Amino acid sequence: MVVTGADLEIFIALSLMLTSLVFIIIPFVPAPLVVWLVAIGYGIMDGFDRLTIFGSVLLTLLMIMGVTVDFWLRPLGMGSHGGCLTSMGSLIGGVLGTFLIPIPILGSILGAVIGAFVVVWIRRRELRDAVDAGGATLKMIMVGKLVELFICLAMFAVFLGSLYFTR
Repeated sequence: MVVTGADLEIFIALSLMLTSLVFIIIPFVPAPLVVWLVAIGYGIMDGFDRLTIFGSVLLTLLMIMGVTVDFWLRPLGMGSHGGCLTSMGSLIGGVLGTFLIPIPILGSILGAVIGAFVVVWIRRRELRDAVDAGGATLKMIMVGKLVELFICLAMFAVFLGSLYFTR
């Protein structure tokens, strides 16, 4: 079997796409954007011969869905325990947790949950509401990451499909 330059490019692109799935568990890193960049980078290098325009558009739509998952999960009922201030507390807590809690990934998640808890506690002085807000934040993070994983896998399938049907 002779390995050509095109085969090597495909292997490198697929390897980078699979490796970028690790970014799903890292807060604040949009894994679908990384997968998209690899796919579009391959398309540019290949002159969009194997990655079709239809595949590129589909990958772009999936990437937009994946990068904005935290925004559209909220209206679907995932963010029912708090408003804008709770979201800001969660974001600030996540950033602080990244630096103040020296456990990679877990520090960011704990910081986000604690941030939401603190904001609701300060605003309402109700322990139950604050615990609910922290739990809802954790649930939203986990569901968001799961949705992000499925979107990345769908992007991977679109990329493979485009390669398969254009050989």
